[in-house]
Amino acid sequence: MNVPERWSRFRYQGRNEPKGSPDALRRAKLALGPLTLEHEPRLKVLCPCENCIERNIRDVAAEFNVRRLVIEGAPRKKTVADNMRRVRDGARFFAETLVALDD
Repeated sequence: MNVPERWSRFRYQGRNEPKGSPDALRRAKLALGPLTLEHEPRLKVLCPCENCIERNIRDVAAEFNVRRLVIEGAPRKKTVADNMRRVRDGARFFAETLVALDD
C-alpha cells in the first residue's frame, strides 16, 4: 500500500526559535514602551521589567514560527478527506468482519 509521508504538528518542535537579529529584539523592546529594571512578580504576565518583556517577545515569536511551519506543511484538504475515507472504509471492513465471526 502506498501511504504518503505522515504529517504531524510535532515534526516542527525545536525549529521554532526566534529568527530576528538582536537589533530587532532591541527595537521591539523599545516599541513596547519604557521598561523597568525591577521585576514585579505580582503582575506575572504583564511585568514591565526588561527580562519579562524580552521573554514575552521571544515566546510570541516562537509561537508565530510554530504556527507558520504547521500551516506551511499542513496536508491539503483533499489529502485529509482521502485519509478520512480510508479510515471509514477500514472501520466498515472491521465491523463487517466482526459481525461475520462465529459466536
